[in-house]
Amino acid sequence: MHDLGPAEFNVKNNRIKRLDFRLRNKRGQTIECSFYQHSNDDKPKPCVVYLHANGCCRIESLQYLDMVLANPINFFSFDFAGCGKSEGTYSSVGWFEQEDLECVVEYLRNTGKVSKIALWGRSMGAITSIFYSYRDPKISCIILDSAFSDFE
Repeated sequence: MHDLGPAEFNVKNNRIKRLDFRLRNKRGQTIECSFYQHSNDDKPKPCVVYLHANGCCRIESLQYLDMVLANPINFFSFDFAGCGKSEGTYSSVGWFEQEDLECVVEYLRNTGKVSKIALWGRSMGAITSIFYSYRDPKISCIILDSAFSDFE
């Protein structure tokens, strides 16, 4: 957890708290998660969910925290199964990662702290965003960085 930085910090005039926890996907694997929330306001806010590239983990998302959290937006990152600190031995490069994202989105919707959800995916995370958003029309926005052009 040390690599994720401090659990509480400031961005501009916003006090941010990071909550680290685990979710379980449909395959029974534990997914390691970090939820960054504005602590000076309990109103539901939009949330950006960052989906990392193949061979990476949620640490990849740290470079974007200040940019997102400087606005009244929460931020969520997690390690796909088979990546980072999550359980699993391999990545399916986007296919089974949809199930990891599904449990994240379900969690966020059930917290009452999120008004809208945007997905920001890089490479494998971008493909996962495409696959998942196709079946969930309530996703407000997807940001796709370096998605592959062919899944074969």
